[in-house]
Amino acid sequence: SLGVVRFTKDVYKQVKLNYPKSEYFYSELISSHDNKVKYPRPMRMWLMSKIKELLLEKGAINNTIYLCMEE
Repeated sequence: SLGVVRFTKDVYKQVKLNYPKSEYFYSELISSHDNKVKYPRPMRMWLMSKIKELLLEKGAINNTIYLCMEE
């Protein structure tokens, strides 16, 4: 199961308070209709496709890999 981090708005605020210098906050994040803060869908899909590609190169079986919360 592959997924990309997403936060509720309250958790996002808390993480930002606890880790203000994190490189994570330099990334493009959006607020979505489901009240989550996350990467835009094209970026999430790109990240997961790259990870899937690496897993397949290492011998993972294609039909055992799925995208969590995307499909």
